[in-house]
Amino acid sequence: MASPSPPQTPQNTPSTMVLTPEVLGNEIVTLYVGPKPKQFTVHKKLLCDRCEFFSKAFRGNFQEAEKGEMYLPDDDPGAFSPLVDYLYRGVLPKAKDDYHASLLLELYILAEKLCLSTLMDKACDAAHSYSNLSGKRVPPKLIAHIYSRTHGGSKLRKFCANQVAYYLATTRTGSFGVNILDGLEDCPDFFMDVFRWQVEHGKKINMSKESKIMAMDDMFGPCEFHTHGDKEECYLDGAK
Repeated sequence: MASPSPPQTPQNTPSTMVLTPEVLGNEIVTLYVGPKPKQFTVHKKLLCDRCEFFSKAFRGNFQEAEKGEMYLPDDDPGAFSPLVDYLYRGVLPKAKDDYHASLLLELYILAEKLCLSTLMDKACDAAHSYSNLSGKRVPPKLIAHIYSRTHGGSKLRKFCANQVAYYLATTRTGSFGVNILDGLEDCPDFFMDVFRWQVEHGKKINMSKESKIMAMDDMFGPCEFHTHGDKEECYLDGAK
């Protein structure tokens, strides 16, 4: 019987483990990702040890284990490539422009499906940092896509809704309020999340002339959009 996947503690996360033959193993599996399948070949042991989703498939009584291959037609191959890079090297794409910032959000969506909580937190933080530095918010079409691909309790949804709600509550112009409706008319959960933020945090809004995004950050702690519980370990703890 195959051993279960080890939990992702600071000692065995991708960024802290050396890729020795014992870590990689000698078996290779193939994954076909996207509606027009793009092929990825990955070390089976590393993939299964670092992701329970794949461990159950390739170490269980499924055809994936027998054939050594898996098809993921609904997933984005563009996001799967940085996922593989993260599993091997523990690094994320650098959010140097809008494209790479969007790629981080796509990576979050994939990580949420695979239940990779630490990767979700890191991807959201990186996208958040880019938003702070660039002064740009997640565009409406991407918000609609995020809501169509994530579950109701997703922290990525919360990040998008909080960002928009804060801007709408502090801006003195109505232009963005109109534009934000484009592509979101059929996304009632988004508007409910925005309304919830306004009810819960409206009184805290800083109407000063300071940076709006930094003022919003000051309202919350660094783990506001993280998946872990209040008493659970955060990847930021290891960086202190």
